[in-house]
Amino acid sequence: MQDESGSAVTLSVATPTGVPVRRVTENFFGWWGHELKALLPRQWTGDAGANGVCVVVQVERDELVCSLCRGEVVEEIGRFPSLLADIADAQVTVATLRPYLEGTAGAILRLPDQQILRRRVILPAAARENLRQVLAFEMDRQTPFLADDVYYDFQLLEPAPSDTELAVDLVVVPRKTLDALRATMQRLDVPLAAVDVMPGVGDPQRGQDPRINLLPAQQRAKQDRLMTSVNTVLAGLAVILIIGMLVIPLVRMHSAIAQLDDQLNAERGRAEQVAQLQDQLAARSSEARSLIARKQVSPPVIDVVTELARILPDTTWLRGLELQGEKLRIQGESSAASELIGLIEESPLFTQTVFVSPVTQILRTKQERFQIATEISPRG
Repeated sequence: MQDESGSAVTLSVATPTGVPVRRVTENFFGWWGHELKALLPRQWTGDAGANGVCVVVQVERDELVCSLCRGEVVEEIGRFPSLLADIADAQVTVATLRPYLEGTAGAILRLPDQQILRRRVILPAAARENLRQVLAFEMDRQTPFLADDVYYDFQLLEPAPSDTELAVDLVVVPRKTLDALRATMQRLDVPLAAVDVMPGVGDPQRGQDPRINLLPAQQRAKQDRLMTSVNTVLAGLAVILIIGMLVIPLVRMHSAIAQLDDQLNAERGRAEQVAQLQDQLAARSSEARSLIARKQVSPPVIDVVTELARILPDTTWLRGLELQGEKLRIQGESSAASELIGLIEESPLFTQTVFVSPVTQILRTKQERFQIATEISPRG
């Protein structure tokens, strides 16, 4: 088989035969060395800037794009058709992809938003303990699918709408869609560690630790029992060594630390008293400045009332006066309400005087009822 450039491309598909002992041994010691290396400081191993390595298989139209992610650096490995029938035309062989999968739990299959359904679901807070089961019951109401026809996963959204509700990000993919892709990956002998969604639909930083995993729980990659036991033993030995290195200096420094703690507690008490006094002083200073500022900005109420009594004619009666900051509203009765706007505007204390409601005439007294709004003028 040849690619578009005419170069020969080989395709190797795994067969269900036994795994050679040599390969198992190499994988075990490679994994063991990786675990021992992880216990050392990164500056000793030269991996101070690494954030881990993983293989991401991203679905793009009719192709599966394989990429190698090293932290924030993404390097495309190759592409092959997403349909099982087109594997004979693959441009990336399994032999090329397999070295990148060594030492990992498997590849991460990333689905585009065209193949998934996403819903923001609001549920009672009591559903938190059995959230997966509750979402299964709600599946036919929240989506056009039944729970048995889809794979789904979810993530709690923060902050919650209220103390009695939960906001859940529900991601659903039809079983037939994901099963077809999994069949292709199985045919290529590529194990899957997770199935998440494209960046831009969910969390863009999901390369190393997917928050959404649509792979069924019983089929997710698990460590071999032997490797888990060895890992536990290694972790226990590391803990014992660390304790042994720390216990002697800790015993010698215990007395000195106790004395320093006593001194520190005494100084902390004094510092807290000083901080409280500073807070009280700052609060009272702020209150004083606020009162002074309000007094400078707003004239006394007695001055406003005096000015109104001076400029309003004797045939005008006030039934209400409301002063809020620089806003003043008056209402009452007058024999010539239409002239009041001009009289108030002539005062240097008021500006932007307008009627806030139509002037109406009282039939019994022939007076005009008015309601006027004005503002305290800075020049006043």
